[in-house]
Amino acid sequence: MPDLFNLSTELAYAIFVVVSAIVNAAKVIVQSGQTALLFTLGRVSKRSPLGPGFHFLIPFVHRARKVPTRSRTLDLPAQKIATGEGYVFVADANLVFRIVDVERALVMVDDLVPAMERVLTLGVQEVLRAATIPELKSGEGLDAALRANLEEKLEPWGVVVEHAGFPTITPSPRTLRITQLRQTALERGRQVSALGRSDEGAVGRALSIPSALGAVGTRRVFRTKARSRRALATSRRAMLRLRGRLEQQGYSGAEIDRALEGLGFGRYDRTGLATAARRRAVAARRSGGTARAAGASDEE
Repeated sequence: MPDLFNLSTELAYAIFVVVSAIVNAAKVIVQSGQTALLFTLGRVSKRSPLGPGFHFLIPFVHRARKVPTRSRTLDLPAQKIATGEGYVFVADANLVFRIVDVERALVMVDDLVPAMERVLTLGVQEVLRAATIPELKSGEGLDAALRANLEEKLEPWGVVVEHAGFPTITPSPRTLRITQLRQTALERGRQVSALGRSDEGAVGRALSIPSALGAVGTRRVFRTKARSRRALATSRRAMLRLRGRLEQQGYSGAEIDRALEGLGFGRYDRTGLATAARRRAVAARRSGGTARAAGASDEE
């Protein structure tokens, strides 16, 4: 009797499991915001699609696959994209989509969301590579171009694009530096052309190219002769003071020349130093001659 009781208990448990499986296979509950596609022996049934609610199925004959049909968002992480002109930008994109054809969304593509991520990545690259620098800076027309690109690719899958765009598009540090220098060069080029071109009726003649570059703020420094002479005289005086101090400390002339060369005094400074040395020698000879003449007169 105990063995018979245990056998009947196990049999009842097995029957309960089988019945539960059959009951679960004989129904499907579709939530609001979802649509189910019904398959009969692997083929799409004529009863498809199934709207929200409770639906009876024939166990092991019917199978239902549910998919959300409400609007959903797909975000693409930041991507580094090189434009056709060789500039690198970092952009992220988002997509708001909705499934309108459940049969195509489940039959035409194996896994819809991962496939849409790949399509979104390709669409972003195609749009940004074809864009120019002014378009990337302003962002005008890029959202519309991305939406048109994605609509063409996602339409065969029964997906409608409600919104597509770029939240941020930022240049890489190197690209930012290049674009700034390019803009500065273009602006200076326009100013040089305006300053170097003589208009009819203008007083005098047009500026030369070096003068025009100096007027628009180039790094190259243009000096007048008077300013150059003043700067050279200041450098000479500083070198003469330094040479005098070194002579007082007992350094030879060759050592002083090497020290001054190491400090960065240029060719013009050395020329000025030689001139000053000659002047001092002439003054010393003159003073020596005057002293000898005075001594001779005293002896007489």
